[in-house]
Amino acid sequence: MKRFGVKATFFIVGKKAAARKDLVYRIQEEGHLIGNHTYSHFSHMSFEGVFGRRRVMEEIEQGEAVLNAILGERPKLFRPPQGFKNHLILEACREKGITLVGYTHRPPYYANGHSTSALAEKLLRNTEPGSIVNFHDGWRTGTEWNCEEMARALSKIIEGLRAQGYRYRFVTLDEMVEEGKGKG
Repeated sequence: MKRFGVKATFFIVGKKAAARKDLVYRIQEEGHLIGNHTYSHFSHMSFEGVFGRRRVMEEIEQGEAVLNAILGERPKLFRPPQGFKNHLILEACREKGITLVGYTHRPPYYANGHSTSALAEKLLRNTEPGSIVNFHDGWRTGTEWNCEEMARALSKIIEGLRAQGYRYRFVTLDEMVEEGKGKG
């Protein structure tokens, strides 16, 4: 992203942020926006039978506290695991005064036999102005994340969108929200 001069919004899990403060600092220093992605990324957070109101709030607050301690500011955006929402998550965000964010597109979490080019081409066909594309720090290939494969796909997507012309700019979510306020 640095090579292309592209800024993005990174939703970071609190537990991972605590383990990689250096990376969180780097993300912020390179001009990217950072949002809260819970403390532990519990996959079933949206299932009310598993997660009650108190636990939803704890996940949000603990993730927020870690990021605040590292960055010196409270994240204003929150994205739940898998992007799933329910009334407990909506209420918690409203109570905390944070913006709940979803996405319009996401590549699979794993390569699943698809080439980097095929995955990039699929996103290039389906992405349009205003899209929010959800990338992860890599694809799951066995027990490890393949970050290099995701970086190659992201490079192809950035190059491809730019080749499509004037319609595509890359902005952080706060920029997107601010620009949207001016549209009727």
